[in-house]
Amino acid sequence: MKTRLTTLIQLGTIAALAGACTPDQPSSKTSELPAPPEPVASSPSPVPTVPGDPFTKGVDKAASATSLAQSAQTADDWRLVVTQWQRAIEFMKAVSPTSSNHAAAQKLLATYHQNLARAQQQTKRGGPLQVPIASKADEGGIPLIAGAQPSDRPDASKEAVTTVSALLQQQLEFFGKQKRYANTLAELGSSTLAETSSYLYTTSVTKSKQALATASARQDGLPSYTGTTLAVKDDQNNDSTVTAICFTNQPSRTPPPAPQLVGKEIRCPANTTKL
Repeated sequence: MKTRLTTLIQLGTIAALAGACTPDQPSSKTSELPAPPEPVASSPSPVPTVPGDPFTKGVDKAASATSLAQSAQTADDWRLVVTQWQRAIEFMKAVSPTSSNHAAAQKLLATYHQNLARAQQQTKRGGPLQVPIASKADEGGIPLIAGAQPSDRPDASKEAVTTVSALLQQQLEFFGKQKRYANTLAELGSSTLAETSSYLYTTSVTKSKQALATASARQDGLPSYTGTTLAVKDDQNNDSTVTAICFTNQPSRTPPPAPQLVGKEIRCPANTTKL
């Protein structure tokens, strides 16, 4: 009897323990591991808004200034030309030092400043720009537009100088983008007519990588022209661009040979004069 009672007590104890270890419903207080932090979505880096390439805009403003100068007659006309050159200079100054066009922009700045100075002077005078024979201080500049030339038909000569000047300017701009000069008008992408009633126009590159622009007279009594642009070393051994236009002293249908660089100065061939 005692043995049976002992057995029942043991069985009751085991059942009680089992009930304590196995509740009818799982406890609501279960331990939870901390949830891993949700990944924070990184904000995209803001993309800087660049309102166009300053080099291209500068070239466009320079082209506009040159075009306006060709027909400028009054002081107000020239003030507009001045504004265009000032904007062209501002854009060129904005070209980043890391840009592939930075060196070209620095070279064009010198020409743009020269053209701005001429336009500012002309604002005080009005009328079409008169281009005298270049003094030493003016050498290397490209005239905006020509005045009287050694010809009995100044309008035709004016056309030639204006066109040759424009072609040299376009060659500088082409070089700024392509790091070389264009061999033909087609490659240059110029809107210049290759032929007018007075002149035939060409552009080319010499073996020494000197860009040329020529105007060959188609009529008697007219001079012919050859313009050039090339790079030289300045006093700090940096590259700078010089330009010049030479015309025949006598009427001729053959343009002058290529001008030559002597030191840092462009010399015109014999029997020609430099603008």
